[in-house]
Amino acid sequence: MLTEHFHANEQELRLLVLTPTSKDARLTCQILESNGISCLPCADLYELCRQLREGAGGALIAEEFFGGEGAKALLRFLDEQPAWSDLPIMFLTLKGEHSARVQHALEALGNVLLLERPTKTSMLVSAARAVLRERQRQYQTRHHLDMLDKAKNVAEEANRAKSEFLASMSHEIRTPMTVFMAAIEHLLQTDRNPDRRHLLSMADASAHRLRNLIDDILDFSRIEARKVEIEQEPFDLRDCLREALEMFTLPAGEKNLKLNMKVTTDTPEKVVGDRNRVGQVLINLISNAVKFTPEGEVRVSVRPCANFLEFSVADTGIGIPEEKQHLLFKSFSQVDMSFHRQHGGSGLGLAICKGLVELMGGEISVRSHVGKGSLFSFTLPYKAVTEPKPEPAREKFDECDNKQQLDSLRILLVDDEPMIREMIAMMLEKRGLKVESAENGGDALKKWETGNFDIILMDLQMPGMNGMEATRSIREKVQEGDKRPYIIGLTAHVRREIKEECLASGMDRVLVKPIKMSELFSAIDDFFHNDLKLD
Repeated sequence: MLTEHFHANEQELRLLVLTPTSKDARLTCQILESNGISCLPCADLYELCRQLREGAGGALIAEEFFGGEGAKALLRFLDEQPAWSDLPIMFLTLKGEHSARVQHALEALGNVLLLERPTKTSMLVSAARAVLRERQRQYQTRHHLDMLDKAKNVAEEANRAKSEFLASMSHEIRTPMTVFMAAIEHLLQTDRNPDRRHLLSMADASAHRLRNLIDDILDFSRIEARKVEIEQEPFDLRDCLREALEMFTLPAGEKNLKLNMKVTTDTPEKVVGDRNRVGQVLINLISNAVKFTPEGEVRVSVRPCANFLEFSVADTGIGIPEEKQHLLFKSFSQVDMSFHRQHGGSGLGLAICKGLVELMGGEISVRSHVGKGSLFSFTLPYKAVTEPKPEPAREKFDECDNKQQLDSLRILLVDDEPMIREMIAMMLEKRGLKVESAENGGDALKKWETGNFDIILMDLQMPGMNGMEATRSIREKVQEGDKRPYIIGLTAHVRREIKEECLASGMDRVLVKPIKMSELFSAIDDFFHNDLKLD
């Protein structure tokens, strides 16, 4: 007796019977039911199709019925089956497989078991059981697919919850970090006491290390979720390499390490790709090389290889045991915990490198020998571009000849965090800029309507009217001929789509918290060289 498996109901386990006469149908059903097989006789192909939509384990069809519009209806049903389903059909024939109608049925119906009439009872029962067993396997596949789909939905929901949590934590952490990083930067510029400067330098290094750790965690989360968008823009390859190496001039110098760069002559000057992500991978690899190389050199090289660029970061450091190299690119894996406790690190750097390289269409690998050093290599597809004419150099805003413009510049600072308002205002006023504050979007809108502001520093998340809503309202209210304020967004969100929404709302630039004052001054500098100049 066939029993229910994998949520198959009685209708899904029945055999639909369509024979030349109603008497044949009744007799066939009696034989099958006496052997524990549920049956339902059908008058024609139209009724059989209606019953198929209710569910069936298979169908027994005599060749006389396979023709005309009824056959077209059956074929439409079979074409509409889900991927897991391939309805088995027992096809009764008097002329065997050489009949033209049978040949057409075999080609059109797909999953067909051919039975010649007259059919022995034992053969009929055996064939019916085989058909239903096959159908049950299909139901098992459906069950597994349903389970996988549910598991996927649960995983996606968990991933969404994790992303929302990380985004929320990012905002909560980055906001106060803006205050103490700006405060440390200000004190380093003003306090000349050697003892205090030593403590401030330690605090500054720790703050940047914390920021890098937060960035690593968020990067890893986005890479896992495949939410990292890879840019395809022309960039100077050698500049990218030099910029990455220059970041380690000081730590390498403290260890008397040589930093070398080698680019083959056949390597193009400019390529199309994501400069920031290529630089991020290089910085991670160079950082590890400097960290784990007590003496000797770190060498960065690049050369074209077919349609790929091959990047290499080699060192003369401590090396990695062969049996532990497989751990290198795994998340949160650290080959030597004691050494990492000494030098720090989240264990995410190489996992992030691997994820970014793969997202850019490349591969990453390592060769290493204990006591002799390591060689990390990664390949990236590339497209060379012609060198555009360099843009003329421009003056910085605080070096601008027109000091009257600078003195008359009015800035509206909008942020719901009082400490951030106070700290940023202090840094700007120190440069001689006039700053007025607002604590939310609604307050900012009122002050803008009554004031004459050139630049608005607009926080994104605020109670009531948020930064994007306030920006849209300001842009809508600007009349033709009025001064159009230069709006710089301030946000703790690092996702590309958030930045794009900010720009779409009418912001001219977006800066990510914790804000470096150098980046803020650079954004203000853009105001002087933008089409939006002071009247």
